[in-house]
Amino acid sequence: MAIVINDLLRSSFRCIGQLRPGFGHSPSELTDGLFVLNAMLDSWQTDDMNAVCELIQNFPLVPGTPSYTVGPGGAWNGTRPGKVDKATLVVLTNPAQPLRLDIEIIDAERYQLINLQGTASTLPQKLHYRPTFPLASATFWPVPTEADQVELTSALFLAGGFVAGTDAFVAPPGYLDAVRYQLAIRLAMEWDKPLKDGVVVLATEALAKIQRLNAPTPQMTCNPGVLPVGAGRSGFNRLTGD
Repeated sequence: MAIVINDLLRSSFRCIGQLRPGFGHSPSELTDGLFVLNAMLDSWQTDDMNAVCELIQNFPLVPGTPSYTVGPGGAWNGTRPGKVDKATLVVLTNPAQPLRLDIEIIDAERYQLINLQGTASTLPQKLHYRPTFPLASATFWPVPTEADQVELTSALFLAGGFVAGTDAFVAPPGYLDAVRYQLAIRLAMEWDKPLKDGVVVLATEALAKIQRLNAPTPQMTCNPGVLPVGAGRSGFNRLTGD
């Protein structure tokens, strides 16, 4: 859904009784409202439960280069992930059928424990991702020697950084209510206004709906020891213990 920021702010202002239906906000209210909206969307980016979807970005490896800056204008020019959830090495020895291998994501302490960080290999096995700002940093070990590719999976959030009331607010289904009612709660604190009846309930329900969409689905696994092996062995019966 695409609307303009002016309409979004007017709706949230009406929830706190700051505007009557059909009236607009003043230039100063627009400026303050934009700041509150941008701050709220920025805060949402710290919680994957508020994400829009998973973002998968594909970047090239340069032989002999262990580290890459990530973000707009960086060596890997794309979206800067706040956190990388999964990294995959795409081996292009056979481009028609590339081989995909998981890369382990390690923290700074584990990367510092690597004694020979300059070791080279055709298959990098570990990634140390640092969400520095404005550009993040991705460092691989061993140092890649082939011009393969890497896929980074991370959360994609609603865009912020609005500067004018005519800017378009674009969001998938279900997010508009969460934004306008959660924004109304923050505007009520800024303007010291009472919220209309039901606004808090609607804000809570709308945010809970999108978080339920993003909640991970538990995957059940079973130890091979309790599964049937061949015709002469039956499976484990949880009811009888046999």
